[in-house]
Amino acid sequence: MNILCAIAYFPDRFSPCNIDQLLELEPGDADLALRSLHSLVNLECHDIVWHHASFGDFLCDASRAGKFFVGELASRMDLARSVLNALSSLDLAHDATWLIGRYWIKYVVKSVPPSAALLPLIRSINPVFLRLEPMEQNKIIEWFQAIHPVPDDLIQLWEDYVFMDDLSFDWYMVDSTPSLDRAALPIQECREAISKSPGLQRILYATQFLSPEGSFCFFKVVLDSMPWDDVRSLICPLRDVIGEPSHGEVRKLWSSFIFTERAKHLQWATEDKAMAHRCLQLLKDVGSRQLNVQFWYGTCPAWGLLIRITPPCLDLLQEIREFEPPFWLWDGNHLRPIEIHNVVQWLKTFPELPLDVIQLWEGYFLKVYRLTLTGLWEGEKILKEDMERQNREYSFNDSFDSVPHLRRLSEEWGFTTEVPT
Repeated sequence: MNILCAIAYFPDRFSPCNIDQLLELEPGDADLALRSLHSLVNLECHDIVWHHASFGDFLCDASRAGKFFVGELASRMDLARSVLNALSSLDLAHDATWLIGRYWIKYVVKSVPPSAALLPLIRSINPVFLRLEPMEQNKIIEWFQAIHPVPDDLIQLWEDYVFMDDLSFDWYMVDSTPSLDRAALPIQECREAISKSPGLQRILYATQFLSPEGSFCFFKVVLDSMPWDDVRSLICPLRDVIGEPSHGEVRKLWSSFIFTERAKHLQWATEDKAMAHRCLQLLKDVGSRQLNVQFWYGTCPAWGLLIRITPPCLDLLQEIREFEPPFWLWDGNHLRPIEIHNVVQWLKTFPELPLDVIQLWEGYFLKVYRLTLTGLWEGEKILKEDMERQNREYSFNDSFDSVPHLRRLSEEWGFTTEVPT
């Protein structure tokens, strides 16, 4: 029954493996249980797909579902506990937890009455999993406010989380070159606030290279092992300076500080090196499946650039010598050729060129670039098929060979690595 409840309230989200993880079942239990419903459920693809789109509504209708009814309060509460338990995990590898991070608020607010019994679990949520949708941020706070006694400490915690999420999103969405002349910020107060906080300087500096789109993942990358309470204490006092972020205040905040005398004397090269090491370690963890790829997607697109701007150093060189990028991560955006190229260019800054490592990474570049070309070609094939189904003409060359493209690129960029055929 718990399995049916999970896929009824989280439709088109889960695979059987995800259900096992969420409900803490033995591997294969969900798949085995759903096989008996083969006439209703398609398990051949990765996600669970109902043959009849209305089957989820059927399960939630007591008059129709009978013994399969999943809408009893006890069932909904059990599912809420499973969801919140998963979100409290320190295991960053499971797919299920990342999948529900964006949808759990909608489920709790719509399907479970305000309940003090769930508050301990909500307090223990690991913020790294949070994806706070703008339309739902206030709904969970309103849900808290309907509980008696009102959990004021939890409301404050979530108001801080909303501010942190808005702050990172605000940076991500604004123009890259804001004008301080237009900034409605108290510039001197901003400079003083940043000057007193090395941690805040790290966060603002990192937004130039890491993507805050991943929100709490971004803070975790930059601040690494800092406890979340300390992260909140670092960031949330900014509310007193900038108010609620909405018009690029984060970037203006950084702009207000970067040209001060204090900023000129900070050791940015040391910060670059630390972030480069951190990004490489995260990429290793993703490659070894110790870290879910969703963590990487939202935070580290410019990892190669971080390495390129780092001064030559032997410890980072040794890491790069021993590291092979996880090529399965490639999808056109998240293991981009330009980042591999940035690593190659960094290797060429050493007084004594590490030729073996340069050739190794030139080979990686060519491999990723080939994947890019092949992916574009496959995408064009799909577009051609779609247009043909609509009886529309589309010019497309069915013959494809990436080798000539790669050889020309290799010659233009001065690679010594032979292009594989």
